[in-house]
Amino acid sequence: MRRIVIVDYGKQDQKVNPKFYPLIWIALIFATLFMNVYAMTTTYSSGDLKGVAIFTQLLYDVLLGGLLPCAILYLIASLFYRSLARRGLLQIPRKDFIYITMLFIAGARFVIGIVRIFGFLDPMMEFYTLLYLDVLIQTVALYLEFFLVLAPKYLNPVQASAHFRQLSKIYTILVGVLAVVVVGGVFLAIEGFKIMLNEGTNVAEFGDIVFTLNGEQLTENDIIVMMDLFEGPLSVVAYVMLGVGVAVAATHFILDYLLGKKAKEYRKTHPDTTENNFGTGFYANGTNYYTGRPYEGGSQNPFDNGGNPFAENNDNPFAERNPFGEDFGDTDKNDDNPFGDY
Repeated sequence: MRRIVIVDYGKQDQKVNPKFYPLIWIALIFATLFMNVYAMTTTYSSGDLKGVAIFTQLLYDVLLGGLLPCAILYLIASLFYRSLARRGLLQIPRKDFIYITMLFIAGARFVIGIVRIFGFLDPMMEFYTLLYLDVLIQTVALYLEFFLVLAPKYLNPVQASAHFRQLSKIYTILVGVLAVVVVGGVFLAIEGFKIMLNEGTNVAEFGDIVFTLNGEQLTENDIIVMMDLFEGPLSVVAYVMLGVGVAVAATHFILDYLLGKKAKEYRKTHPDTTENNFGTGFYANGTNYYTGRPYEGGSQNPFDNGGNPFAENNDNPFAERNPFGEDFGDTDKNDDNPFGDY
């Protein structure tokens, strides 16, 4: 098994002060809860919750609707950074990458929450913006993060092209898979409902399966209502989600091409530029993995001081010294033998 060890050598170049980490966590948790404010409000205003049930539901919303999604985002950002590290793309300090991502996603979730507030005017608003709105707005936020902060603050054009290709490639694949799963799930459900209607759902069993919802067996009317839902609003959501997936893929290829073109132009005037900090060698044209200090040449010995590091000179505290005195071996002296005369 291959083991990847990430050393946060770039700590000296961090631009996000650690004192802001708690504030970023608070902003992300608040934005995540705000994103679901319409659904939470309708739950508490339904009148079905009373006494202890209200406290239990509130705890459930805070933990599973607020803290858990934030923790998952932190984990996902860490995994994306790990994908960069596997290629040696370590110009951005790990904590900066994670917390800047959290900050931009917090902003995206706040915008999503504002859109969903219109659900108070039209209850179908949340339904019609299900899933694809989250993906679309958060995708825009991630692009803004890269082009407004990560690329200009940490990367040259060659490095920016390499970072974007790696990050966007993984993200595009994930969005594409999600779009296909959503579309497939909706239309499989529609076909399933049609089969149920053809077989008749008023009987107690459909084959060996009993179809229930909230503990009650579904009737034919229930199936018709649900099928209309999937053929109507949810089919629209599925098609829009598929469109978002195609748009994300197209954007990836276009931006990757433009960044690659810019990187080629940059290489013409900076021929020694490498994508990562190591180039073709561990100390090649970049930053020392351990100290963060640049080496001028790719083959430069990091301990090179122009000669033997243990050579005698007044400036070298580790220079070799004769342990028996500077004049040991001088035939004019009688104290050559450190153990005395015999």
